[in-house]
Amino acid sequence: MVWTLLDQPHADVLHAMLRQAGMPGARAVFRSDDDLVSLLRAPELAEDLQLSGGAV
Repeated sequence: MVWTLLDQPHADVLHAMLRQAGMPGARAVFRSDDDLVSLLRAPELAEDLQLSGGAV
């Protein structure tokens, strides 16, 4: 499923979510959804997306 998110317009949304998850206040932005924040911060997701350094 991750690969289907790499096409537009999903890629822009995914990139914004990954970037926001690493910022202070991410839990407030994602309405305290700890599971979502943890998933977006997971090194495995960055690896699956082939992100260098595990960050966006």
